[in-house]
Amino acid sequence: MEKNVCVIGLGYVGLTLGVFFARQGARVHGVEISEDVLKSLEQKKAHFYEKDFDLELSEAIDSGFFSFGKDYLDMDGPVHYIISIGTPLNSEVKLDDTAFCMVINSLAKVLKNGDVVILRSTVKVGTTRDIVKPTLDQSNKLYYLGFAPERTAEGSAFEELSKLPQIISGIDDQSLSVIEDFFNMFCSKTVKLPVVEEAEMIKLLNNAERDLMFAMANEIAFMADSKGLNAHRIIEFANFEYPRSNIKKPGPVGGPCLEKDSYILEESFESENKPKLFVNGRKVNESVIEKGLGMFFKLYYSKNMQNHPKKVAVLGFAFKGYPITNDLRGSLVLSVINTVKNSFSAAK
Repeated sequence: MEKNVCVIGLGYVGLTLGVFFARQGARVHGVEISEDVLKSLEQKKAHFYEKDFDLELSEAIDSGFFSFGKDYLDMDGPVHYIISIGTPLNSEVKLDDTAFCMVINSLAKVLKNGDVVILRSTVKVGTTRDIVKPTLDQSNKLYYLGFAPERTAEGSAFEELSKLPQIISGIDDQSLSVIEDFFNMFCSKTVKLPVVEEAEMIKLLNNAERDLMFAMANEIAFMADSKGLNAHRIIEFANFEYPRSNIKKPGPVGGPCLEKDSYILEESFESENKPKLFVNGRKVNESVIEKGLGMFFKLYYSKNMQNHPKKVAVLGFAFKGYPITNDLRGSLVLSVINTVKNSFSAAK
């Protein structure tokens, strides 16, 4: 039986997921309001780089199984709505769910009996039950609701969708069963959670934990540098053939997920239960540019400026190098460049 899928938000997450379903025989329509994204899709190209993904996208469009536009498409039979709207932080380092809530409100107006709504966006713990469900209930339709977190790595998302276990949850047993049947048609393995808040929390924890690991490495580097020690050598040999040590390498930590998910996790809990460890780690990573370059300039200016190179090469602009991506969201490279330029200008 052909499955109708509507992916709302064709950013990195939504587009790779929509093409993944379409290439396996689902009828997929993507909803996107960005003119730049839509223009790229009209040329059968993604607005980001992932190896071989443009070929998959082109074939999905040519097959007739993948369409896109600014509006919902009237599909015969039940529709599986997958919400993959971005949820950034605002200037006060709080979750900005404005676009997300607008989508939920618009969805309540088009729901039919039997439709399925699956959240993929990063949200605060409790959002599915406390915000989404009351809004969708206003439709007075019989629908199914759940949360299935996105956990792919940029640069290899399309490949990982067929390999990673898909965590799924439902607002009730019936919703969980319907969502499980849907994902089992396309994915090699699913992991069922009976409580949606647990699935919401897993999404945040996966990124917060990774951010914290890098924070530990950066803290080690700060400590080592303060005593003139070689942090990379310390970490290398702490890990060497020792199965209980896996310390990461220090350096700038950015990206569209790691820079925000610790804060969203913190915002999910009341004052007495707010997590401290993850947010403290995030603040360590946010201090890397200032502290790291501060140490560099201290060494740099302590020597004869006449013998110093007059040009600085910056190799790579994306927020990470592997898997290869051209995503600049959350990249700290511009901060590095501006700090270096300002320092050299002040020294003239």
